[in-house]
Amino acid sequence: MIRKLLPLLLLFAACTTEDYETGDGDLSFMRADFAEVYTNSKSQMVSAMTDEGDSLVFDKPLEVKWVSTPDSCYRVLLYYNRKDEKVEPLSVQQVATPGLKKHNNKVPMDPLSVESSWKSTNGRYFNLGLVLKTAGDIGDKKHMIGISVDSVKIHDDGSCRYVLTLRHDQNDIPQYFSHPLYLSIPLKSRSMPLSVGDTLLLRVNTFSGMKELILPF
Repeated sequence: MIRKLLPLLLLFAACTTEDYETGDGDLSFMRADFAEVYTNSKSQMVSAMTDEGDSLVFDKPLEVKWVSTPDSCYRVLLYYNRKDEKVEPLSVQQVATPGLKKHNNKVPMDPLSVESSWKSTNGRYFNLGLVLKTAGDIGDKKHMIGISVDSVKIHDDGSCRYVLTLRHDQNDIPQYFSHPLYLSIPLKSRSMPLSVGDTLLLRVNTFSGMKELILPF
């Protein structure tokens, strides 16, 4: 069963998803890992590095309609079969990776749900499992999601505390049913060069009130 894709626009980037049926059974060696995948000169996905640190070389290129940049890197949830050293890519779901922008009160903070949060094993991302409320036929309307850096406090020992806010514009879309979304916040960027001893605090407006997610780095 192919689910209808959720119209979603990152405030600072674009995101699309692609779903598929796994068809796994007794002879299946299917796995699902968060990863960075790399494209060749033809914009085909040919290799990946998982959050667990596994380097994967695909036995055949994977072509995805929303991948258009050659010799580039994409953040995804990768589904693949693996037996011994053979890696057969099955499908990918793009993971939203919004850029970090300065605090802006004009950007809405409409509520959504947070189902999970965790730091990648390799320490490169702070990941969120979110749930948006949406509708079936919403025309050209899109959800908008982004991350703002509200403040940075430098402590006496030199460590920093970064306070971020997840921004969400519902864009007047009816809230009829739930749709899951994964989001990854880069932990080492020019806007937020985290190092050992630093702390990230992310504020998220949920349907049950404001929630604070704290990540010691």
